[in-house]
Amino acid sequence: MDYRGYLALLGLALQFGLQPFLSKRYIGKDVLKPSVVMLTESTKIVLCLTCLLVEGLLQKQRFQNLRDIAKSWSLRNALYCVVVPAVLYSIQNILVQSGYQYLDALTFNLLNQCKTIFAAVCLFLVLGKRQSFLQVVALLMLVTAAIILNLDKVGGDAEAVASRDEWFQLGFLPVLLASLISGFTTAFTQKILTEKRNSYLFSMELAVIGIISLLAKELSSGVEGQEVLRTGNIAPLLVGMDAYVMLPVLSSAAGGIVVGLVVKYAGGVRKGFGLVLGILFTGLVQSIVEGTSITGLQYAASGLVVGSMYLHTNYPWKPVAPAKKDDDLGAEKEAPVKDSKASPTKRRSRTRRD
Repeated sequence: MDYRGYLALLGLALQFGLQPFLSKRYIGKDVLKPSVVMLTESTKIVLCLTCLLVEGLLQKQRFQNLRDIAKSWSLRNALYCVVVPAVLYSIQNILVQSGYQYLDALTFNLLNQCKTIFAAVCLFLVLGKRQSFLQVVALLMLVTAAIILNLDKVGGDAEAVASRDEWFQLGFLPVLLASLISGFTTAFTQKILTEKRNSYLFSMELAVIGIISLLAKELSSGVEGQEVLRTGNIAPLLVGMDAYVMLPVLSSAAGGIVVGLVVKYAGGVRKGFGLVLGILFTGLVQSIVEGTSITGLQYAASGLVVGSMYLHTNYPWKPVAPAKKDDDLGAEKEAPVKDSKASPTKRRSRTRRD
């Protein structure tokens, strides 16, 4: 692995570790979550186009790769491949934005890894991808970590109970549901990308459909959307936003591109180590910036998540090679005998070639 792989891993750890802090600090609870998602998807389109242009320039093709993509693209294929995951992905992002506001950064990143469980189940159902024994153990470790994180909020007075209910209903459950949706979209996306669809194009298609679906929902049923239709001013959709909102938006939009760079230059196996570094970085930053100590249960959950990621990444299921039948062994033994019956002319010609 060269320096690009190490830089990509460092970028993934920083992005993964800082994202919850950026979202919680610069996206207020009064900000419309669909508006944040639409802004993120718009930024992702710009970044994907930029990556395609840079990719073409590095290959000395200029705009040829964009022309090839435009020629092969069709609306029918795009709708078939993208509509379902795009809508689900938009819902997932809204749930995640809610989780950012009601969970501390470390709990969010630990709980968010439950998507590995749902992805494993969905990959088995959709693609028949099996799990090894140690991978199953790793998934059970993730379930245990999620339970431990929930136990961390048990107990307290009436005010603490009310706060815990808000934490559970608006933080814990949305992130858990987002992880479930992520598992299905991961399996569906992997199935689509195995059909040699350009990953940047697929990301842009997801973003466009997601923006259209969210905008249609807001304009048709949202109070702010109705105000936009009545006045022709989009200000109601941008309530509570300022220029600093672009920090978490850019970080979130760049996350997928960073993952792609890690897979390309460091390999898919090492991606897990980048996420582990991100979790450790989250705990460190949380203790320094927020001045809150990490609880014993969070330490236990961190150990379970880190261990499960290591097991699940490094011990995949390997198909057992079928045992050779007796007939095949007999055929292998007879092969030299058959060869010895070859004509002297053929034997001499083989000797000359040797």
